[in-house]
Amino acid sequence: MSIDIEELFARAYQLQHNDNFSEAIGCYEQILTLSPQNTEAMRLIGFAYVQLGDMENAISYFSRALALEPHDAGLHNNLGNAFKKLGALDQAVNEYQQALKIKPQYAQAHNNLAAVYASQGLYEQALNHYCLAVNQEPDFALAHYNLGLLFLKNNQLDAARKQFNNVLALNPTHYEAEFYLGVLALENNSLV
Repeated sequence: MSIDIEELFARAYQLQHNDNFSEAIGCYEQILTLSPQNTEAMRLIGFAYVQLGDMENAISYFSRALALEPHDAGLHNNLGNAFKKLGALDQAVNEYQQALKIKPQYAQAHNNLAAVYASQGLYEQALNHYCLAVNQEPDFALAHYNLGLLFLKNNQLDAARKQFNNVLALNPTHYEAEFYLGVLALENNSLV
């Protein structure tokens, strides 16, 4: 039976990799028929539904997996992302906070929580969590970029410039960071 499950996982991964999400879900469902408590299959079905834009089903599968593995910080973060995409920001915040209770150094959860706080205009909370994200994972370019945007929005131009430079040090082809550095250079009349 485990060979069948391994073959189904291999087939499902390939289908999902090739953007055949519905077929991949079918394979994962077959895995759940053989192994009803297989949280990895539930997680991957959740991801497939996210990729299809079906957040309700994604939330359902992430929640099912969490019922079996309530201390999985990654599942809480994934569930938070699905809630965020659905616009259920209070539930998203709750899931990110749960992830951080389990794994306080979880940079992605800090970044995601900060993004929600920033969208709600909660500057101090957003700043705190973006800073925690970049401190926990200094090469997390997205967190540096988001922190730069937060600084820019709050007219902290030198701090924004530093973050966008950090992004380019990590990813020299990050065009959005280049764009904002150009905007900041124009602001200072120092465009070369």
